[in-house]
Amino acid sequence: FVEYSIEVETVGTYDMTFRVAGTMGGSFKVLVSYNGTSEELGDVSVPATGDWQQWTSVALNDVALNTMGVQTLRIEATSPGWNINWIQLSYKA
Repeated sequence: FVEYSIEVETVGTYDMTFRVAGTMGGSFKVLVSYNGTSEELGDVSVPATGDWQQWTSVALNDVALNTMGVQTLRIEATSPGWNINWIQLSYKA
């Protein structure tokens, strides 16, 4: 797993975009935790892109982030065969 600190300035619905690559594809789940409470946000499938550096974007849409402040975003591999380059959170409403 890998963890990132994020600061949620506005409570609401977000889209999460992940820039990924992999020879075989795979999957991971996304969790967020705040003050010791963890919530699973969803599962993401990574397509086989043909190379470890041939990037594509995949999304986890309509994610509810209901607590303001600094939180921990956790990415847990549920199958191998992928690489992650960056994550973007976009506020919807």
